[in-house]
Amino acid sequence: MDDSAVELMASAIKQTVGEDFHYYTLKRPTVKATMLGLCCDLAPGLHHPNMVFNQDSLLTGIEI
Repeated sequence: MDDSAVELMASAIKQTVGEDFHYYTLKRPTVKATMLGLCCDLAPGLHHPNMVFNQDSLLTGIEI
């Protein structure tokens, strides 16, 4: 993996969509973070431009 390519990609992502909050844990190890899977019939995949999911699962996420 090329470090300069990684930095370029990170910069492009930040400029386009903002900061990835999971990156915070790398810079600040005391920050706690996790991922939550809701079984929401996500397809065709996370971050895919045509991603769809059962939006009723948002209510489950709120309850959690």
